[in-house]
Amino acid sequence: MEFIIKETKQLSYYQYLSQNKYRKYITNKGRAYKEKLQGIFKEEMKDKEMLTGKLSIKFVFEFDNKRANDLDNFIKPILDSMSGILFQDDRQIYHLEASKKDGCEKNNTVIYLCSIPTYQPNS
Repeated sequence: MEFIIKETKQLSYYQYLSQNKYRKYITNKGRAYKEKLQGIFKEEMKDKEMLTGKLSIKFVFEFDNKRANDLDNFIKPILDSMSGILFQDDRQIYHLEASKKDGCEKNNTVIYLCSIPTYQPNS
Protein backbone atom coordinates (compact mmCIF):
# COMPACT_ATOMS: atom_id res chain seq x y z
CA MET A 1 0.00 0.00 0.00
CA GLU A 2 1.11 3.52 -0.70
CA PHE A 3 -0.16 6.63 1.00
CA ILE A 4 0.72 10.22 0.17
CA ILE A 5 -0.02 12.89 2.72
CA LYS A 6 0.06 15.99 0.53
CA GLU A 7 0.83 19.54 1.50
CA THR A 8 0.64 18.85 5.22
CA LYS A 9 3.31 20.21 7.53
CA GLN A 10 4.77 17.26 9.38
CA LEU A 11 4.44 17.35 13.15
CA SER A 12 7.36 16.20 15.27
CA TYR A 13 7.08 14.02 18.35
CA TYR A 14 7.75 17.06 20.54
CA GLN A 15 4.91 19.04 18.95
CA TYR A 16 2.62 16.00 19.09
CA LEU A 17 3.15 15.06 22.74
CA SER A 18 3.76 17.02 25.89
CA GLN A 19 4.00 16.02 29.49
CA ASN A 20 3.36 17.34 32.90
CA LYS A 21 4.57 16.05 36.24
CA TYR A 22 2.28 13.00 36.08
CA ARG A 23 1.83 11.87 32.47
CA LYS A 24 2.37 12.38 28.75
CA TYR A 25 -0.54 13.63 26.68
CA ILE A 26 -1.35 14.55 23.09
CA THR A 27 -1.34 18.32 22.53
CA ASN A 28 -4.24 20.13 20.82
CA LYS A 29 -2.06 20.54 17.73
CA GLY A 30 -1.19 16.83 17.95
CA ARG A 31 -4.85 15.82 18.26
CA ALA A 32 -5.79 17.86 15.15
CA TYR A 33 -2.88 16.33 13.19
CA LYS A 34 -3.82 12.79 14.28
CA GLU A 35 -7.49 13.33 13.31
CA LYS A 36 -6.49 14.66 9.89
CA LEU A 37 -4.24 11.67 9.21
CA GLN A 38 -6.82 9.20 10.51
CA GLY A 39 -9.35 10.66 8.07
CA ILE A 40 -6.93 10.09 5.20
CA PHE A 41 -6.20 6.52 6.31
CA LYS A 42 -9.87 5.63 6.92
CA GLU A 43 -10.82 6.88 3.45
CA GLU A 44 -8.04 4.81 1.91
CA MET A 45 -9.01 1.68 3.88
CA LYS A 46 -12.75 2.02 3.22
CA ASP A 47 -13.06 -1.29 1.32
CA LYS A 48 -9.95 -3.01 2.69
CA GLU A 49 -9.18 -5.13 5.69
CA MET A 50 -6.72 -4.17 8.37
CA LEU A 51 -3.25 -5.66 7.85
CA THR A 52 -2.28 -8.51 10.16
CA GLY A 53 1.02 -10.15 10.99
CA LYS A 54 4.47 -8.64 10.62
CA LEU A 55 4.73 -5.41 8.66
CA SER A 56 7.32 -3.34 6.83
CA ILE A 57 6.96 0.42 6.52
CA LYS A 58 8.95 3.06 4.69
CA PHE A 59 8.59 6.82 5.12
CA VAL A 60 9.84 9.48 2.73
CA PHE A 61 9.50 12.95 4.25
CA GLU A 62 9.65 15.93 1.90
CA PHE A 63 10.30 19.19 3.75
CA ASP A 64 9.78 22.63 2.22
CA ASN A 65 12.71 24.03 4.17
CA LYS A 66 16.39 23.31 4.52
CA ARG A 67 16.41 23.12 8.31
CA ALA A 68 18.08 20.17 9.94
CA ASN A 69 14.87 18.24 10.61
CA ASP A 70 15.41 15.36 13.03
CA LEU A 71 13.97 12.49 10.98
CA ASP A 72 13.04 10.05 13.76
CA ASN A 73 10.86 12.62 15.55
CA PHE A 74 8.32 12.62 12.70
CA ILE A 75 7.59 8.87 12.67
CA LYS A 76 5.76 8.22 15.96
CA PRO A 77 2.84 10.63 15.38
CA ILE A 78 2.10 8.96 12.04
CA LEU A 79 2.37 5.43 13.44
CA ASP A 80 -0.05 6.40 16.22
CA SER A 81 -2.49 7.70 13.59
CA MET A 82 -2.29 4.44 11.61
CA SER A 83 -2.79 2.16 14.59
CA GLY A 84 -6.28 0.69 14.73
CA ILE A 85 -6.98 1.67 11.09
CA LEU A 86 -4.27 0.16 8.90
CA PHE A 87 -3.03 -2.36 11.47
CA GLN A 88 -3.94 -3.34 15.00
CA ASP A 89 -0.85 -2.08 16.81
CA ASP A 90 2.53 -0.61 15.90
CA ARG A 91 4.18 -3.61 17.58
CA GLN A 92 3.47 -5.35 14.25
CA ILE A 93 6.21 -3.23 12.63
CA TYR A 94 9.28 -5.44 12.13
CA HIS A 95 11.01 -3.35 9.49
CA LEU A 96 11.10 0.43 9.40
CA GLU A 97 12.91 2.66 6.94
CA ALA A 98 12.87 6.45 6.68
CA SER A 99 14.47 9.12 4.53
CA LYS A 100 14.06 12.84 4.05
CA LYS A 101 14.39 15.40 1.31
CA ASP A 102 15.01 19.01 2.30
CA GLY A 103 14.22 22.11 0.25
CA CYS A 104 11.23 20.59 -1.58
CA GLU A 105 8.47 22.65 -3.12
CA LYS A 106 5.88 21.42 -0.58
CA ASN A 107 5.63 19.35 2.59
CA ASN A 108 4.61 15.82 1.64
CA THR A 109 4.95 12.45 3.31
CA VAL A 110 4.99 9.27 1.25
CA ILE A 111 4.38 6.01 3.11
CA TYR A 112 4.83 2.48 1.82
CA LEU A 113 3.32 -0.27 3.99
CA CYS A 114 3.28 -4.00 3.32
CA SER A 115 3.08 -7.38 5.04
CA ILE A 116 6.24 -9.36 5.55
CA PRO A 117 5.75 -12.91 4.27
CA THR A 118 6.25 -15.60 6.87
CA TYR A 119 9.15 -17.87 6.02
CA GLN A 120 8.09 -21.50 5.74
CA PRO A 121 11.05 -23.90 5.54
CA ASN A 122 10.64 -26.96 3.33
CA SER A 123 9.72 -30.00 5.41
